[in-house]
Amino acid sequence: MKQKLFKIAGDINKALRLFIFLILISFNSNAQTQSNLEIFYSLVDSASYQTADEVLKLVPEAALTTELGIYYTVFENQIFSGLSSRGLKLKRGAGVTNDIPNLNFLINNAEVKYGEQKRDGFLGDFIVTRELILQGSYLLSSTEDASLTKMNEFSFTYFDQVKVEEIEKIENRSFPFTSGILPQEPFFSSILEPVIAVSAAAVAVVLFFSVRSK
Repeated sequence: MKQKLFKIAGDINKALRLFIFLILISFNSNAQTQSNLEIFYSLVDSASYQTADEVLKLVPEAALTTELGIYYTVFENQIFSGLSSRGLKLKRGAGVTNDIPNLNFLINNAEVKYGEQKRDGFLGDFIVTRELILQGSYLLSSTEDASLTKMNEFSFTYFDQVKVEEIEKIENRSFPFTSGILPQEPFFSSILEPVIAVSAAAVAVVLFFSVRSK
């Protein structure tokens, strides 16, 4: 009898440790989830670094202009900082001087896509694949030297998985491009899994009392 009690106590102790471990993982995962806007900032950095590295092969400085439309002006300073951080000397505004070429930086698309909802394990949280896309181009031109003309397009993509319940937090309503269309929850998953869970619980209760009666 004592051996059985010790075994039960040991099993409970292991279960508690596992439960605490899973909770800590959950908190850590939530803390690491970046917002869509934060990820777009990182993608803009990548585009700026690539552009600066290519432009620096031709000239050490340029007069910067940006075409960001209505929604992407939030990236204005990020672009300037990213280009400058690679060593490219910049002056704001086209035609500020004829001595240096003009660099026009364009962002024409920033969007978020979500994949189909699925369970993270049996009866786990619903998760989706998150895809962020940033596309644009740059044009380097000079009125003094046609050989300095260069144009190139860029496209950067980011993938990860997020919980469906986190989506409202990682989107920013002030910036519509940070929101995406979320597919509907799978019909059979929402119906069958609760039934299975209740059935499993009922079976466990029956077995428990059956063992005790013996």
